[in-house]
Amino acid sequence: MVRGALRCLLIGLFLQPAWLSSAIAQEDLWKGHVTAGAEAYRLEDLLEAERQFRAAVAVAEEFGAEDLRLAMSLDYLAALYHDLDRSLEAERLYSRSLAIVENALGRYHPFVAQSLDVMAKFYCDRGRHSIAEPLYQRALTIRQQALPSGHPDVVRSMDNYVAVLRRTGQTAKADEIDARAKAFRTKPADEQTK
Repeated sequence: MVRGALRCLLIGLFLQPAWLSSAIAQEDLWKGHVTAGAEAYRLEDLLEAERQFRAAVAVAEEFGAEDLRLAMSLDYLAALYHDLDRSLEAERLYSRSLAIVENALGRYHPFVAQSLDVMAKFYCDRGRHSIAEPLYQRALTIRQQALPSGHPDVVRSMDNYVAVLRRTGQTAKADEIDARAKAFRTKPADEQTK
């Protein structure tokens, strides 16, 4: 027997306003494009992946200019362009995604650090280490402020930053940060985040 609150929820499913049904349909459509794009990419059907990711961007834009689904869709398409050496398009999309994440979550949110890492890797892959370096530094700073000192994401950020510092000839600074990262890696797992 269906009782009380559950009965109200079930009745509500049948009486939901049209806008809610539309919103759910849009969400499903967006997820479908993202999933199809990822599958096409996995199968190396890059034209289909691009078509699906572009469609995901178009659907996500209907959610609003500051919606995180739009940022995710832009990242997927940018990553595809990154892999296809379509650098100008990838850079534009990564930048737009970062701006959305910063506006939606604030400049010091860990998801911003993730976006910064993605952009920094993009620049490193193109040999533009001097542009990547401040991005990795900012990602590390955000993670150090938001997470416990030995958290794996902090250590990973330290490693990324060390690598780009070495590429830009900043060996002393790289050695100092690398020593701190190694100290975290040698601690037992239960002590790393204390």
